Order: sequence, then structure tokens, then C-alpha cells
Amino acid sequence: MDKNLDADTKKVGKFLKGLTEVEFRYLQLTMPIVHGIKILFNKYNITKERFIELFGIKEKDYKNYISGNYIYTIRDMAKLDNVHQTLATENENN
Repeated sequence: MDKNLDADTKKVGKFLKGLTEVEFRYLQLTMPIVHGIKILFNKYNITKERFIELFGIKEKDYKNYISGNYIYTIRDMAKLDNVHQTLATENENN
């Protein structure tokens, strides 16, 4: 089995137990967005520059935006969905 896929469940459990209710809720809302962003990079192999262009973010915000260290809005969620659709369409046409 791939060691990169092994999870230290005790470590994760300890981390989760240390969160407040608000922090846990924030994590629940943030992780699907970060996962969707990772899919963009893996599936469509986009560059940092293209990502910044597609999302309309500043270069200085890029690292925090893709890592989840960002306060996402409903607009960011909608943008993520739109970018997935745009790239899927571009991919089909190529």
C-alpha cells in the first residue's frame, strides 16, 4: 500500500477534538473548496497564471487561496463551479 495514503487517525482525531465548534464548521465549509481547487490543477493541469486569471484574484493572494487559508465567499464557490465548467468545455473542444 502507498504510504502517502496512510492516515494517522489518532493524529487526525486529536486535531479534530481540539477544534472549537466554529473552527470545525469552518473546516467543513473550506475543505470542499480546497478539494475542488486541487482537482482543477490535477485534471486540467492549469498554471498559476491561468488560475489567477480565471479566478480574478491577486497574485499575492494565490498561495492562501489555493491552500484554504482564505475566507471564501459564496462568490468564490460559484466561481469554482464556473471554472470547472469552463475548463471542461475547453477540454472537450480540444
